[in-house]
Amino acid sequence: MGLKRKRENSKKDIDISGYISEESEFYGSPTTIRTLHTHLNTTYLQTQPLNLNQLAQSNILTQKSRASTTLHNPYESKSYGRQLSETVPEFLARLPPRTSRAPDERFPWIIIANPYQKRNGGSSSEEAEDEDAQWSDFQQRGTSLLRELKTRKNEIEKVKRGVAKSREVNAEVQRVVREILEVAGETGCVSGKWMLFVPPESVNEIWSTIALATANNELGTAAKVAPYADDDRKERVICIYTRDFRDREDVARVVRRMRSLGVVDVSKVVWYKCDAYTYLDIKSGNEFGIKASMYGSKEFLEEKAGEKKGAGKLGGLLY
Repeated sequence: MGLKRKRENSKKDIDISGYISEESEFYGSPTTIRTLHTHLNTTYLQTQPLNLNQLAQSNILTQKSRASTTLHNPYESKSYGRQLSETVPEFLARLPPRTSRAPDERFPWIIIANPYQKRNGGSSSEEAEDEDAQWSDFQQRGTSLLRELKTRKNEIEKVKRGVAKSREVNAEVQRVVREILEVAGETGCVSGKWMLFVPPESVNEIWSTIALATANNELGTAAKVAPYADDDRKERVICIYTRDFRDREDVARVVRRMRSLGVVDVSKVVWYKCDAYTYLDIKSGNEFGIKASMYGSKEFLEEKAGEKKGAGKLGGLLY
């Protein structure tokens, strides 16, 4: 990444605180519709509601992918990813997450890219990164900052007590959080994801909605779902990626579209986590006191147009 790009990234503000009749020819000729139904003639998709609006969008995308040379897919030839040569229904039939094990042990996910946004293939842990991101540099610098924070917390806890200790520790945590996110901006490591936790019996239906919307450029840069594992009693994780955690408008747009698709309930909070925290292994209940999630859906779904709740605040990133 050039120096100019780095400067632009580092200077960005870090904000941390059915409309168509089913009789319509829009869906294509009778032959096209019969073909789509043939694609769906599998045990998996027979159990799912037939949404002609989504199928029509999927068919349009497939036709565009064959005619255009501008579509992108970093997961081409990768068994766990959707291929541009297959329709989204074909991809869903090939890898239904409820019953499919991970096709590649090195990457325990099923994934689909937004073909309208060029992205790099990513690493073994995150598969929706910017092609100019310098993750190795970020990880080294971020880890160093966390070590520094741990040392400072230990020093403060030896000499301070009560409110004074909490105040001083929180100030150090805020400083390090800000510096970590600034480093993320400088290195271009600014992708992030909304995370859904869904019961196994619902994962096929919800994933099909997310996958179709991602392929149709309605959501973010990519989406992935946890496949079948031996213990199928646990909730499955679905991640919907956005390009830049600092872009609150885009982050909000994606979760609002998820709500309109029916996969997010306004009464239940879903969380957004930046990939920078994933690379630094910052999880819930971490020893540093850093909140693992950056945003909650509630703050965006309750915002009025033009309102930016919590803009410029650091407090939301701390326990």
